[in-house]
Amino acid sequence: VPCEYVDASGSIVQGGDWNNADCDGDGVTNEQEIINGTDPESPCDYDSGNVTYPQGGDWNSADCDGDGVTNEQEVINGTDPENSCDYDNDNVTDPQGGDWNDADCDGDGITNEDEIIAGTSTTDPCDGDVDYITVTPGATWNAMDCDEDGVLNGTELDNNTDPFNSCDYNEEDATVDKGELWNEVDCDEDGVINGTEVTDRTDPLDPCDYVESSITEPAVETACGLSLPEGFSPNDDGINDTYVIKGIENYPNNNFIIMNRWGNKVYEKSGYLNEWNGKNKMGLYIGGDDLPAGTYFYLLHTGTLDDDGNEDVRKGFIYLTR
Repeated sequence: VPCEYVDASGSIVQGGDWNNADCDGDGVTNEQEIINGTDPESPCDYDSGNVTYPQGGDWNSADCDGDGVTNEQEVINGTDPENSCDYDNDNVTDPQGGDWNDADCDGDGITNEDEIIAGTSTTDPCDGDVDYITVTPGATWNAMDCDEDGVLNGTELDNNTDPFNSCDYNEEDATVDKGELWNEVDCDEDGVINGTEVTDRTDPLDPCDYVESSITEPAVETACGLSLPEGFSPNDDGINDTYVIKGIENYPNNNFIIMNRWGNKVYEKSGYLNEWNGKNKMGLYIGGDDLPAGTYFYLLHTGTLDDDGNEDVRKGFIYLTR
């Protein structure tokens, strides 16, 4: 039997039947393996271009590409036993390693071994950690938008932003529509998720621009400047029914005054906290307490000093609609 021998001294000259045999079952004759410089006793060291026999024996039970699936099972599955990334995950029975470790099966630029270290998926191109990208990502991955922030992965890498983080991007580079991942996060940490901010027409990247009634998430406290809107609609529809000055809570010593077009006070409140609902609070008013639609003027004494050391007073107009 040409494949059953022990040559402890290495002095046996092999030939004859041994030349024509395939001792490791890789489908290449021993003689051809010697010519190729491959190992006739190693079922995974062979030139596939010289396979002339059916593969079997030790080759069947080996896992030549290191993907954890035996060669025999790969043949049954119709996957490539020489391709570390072509396998059926349900048939992994051996530890994965070797060539599989160094491969990047999902094309995200992270080797399989590093994905295991990072705790991310070796088969999901959008489950990754940018700190572990060490190889060039594939063209398909570059053209994806994994974090659905509107900026393609390849562009994010060029910009040094994180293609796996929906809140780390340059808005001017957005070329595709934003998706649910982006909609469901709160990038500016104002307590309002991005998708709701888009609906409210506020800025999802500005922690001081939001509708208070839309807060659904924990917010990070931010010292916002004052923002006085030019109008509101106190019509009891539950939307914009009071005059909301964003940031007013940071000015507890404020005094807020509203006047009509004739200069008559219709509202005044010290320590204003967004209570005015469009009603007259300064005595009798023709037509009742509900002020008519129109333009009103405000004076806001913030109770602080401006950059020049003078009292900080804000003036402007408000358009009240019903």
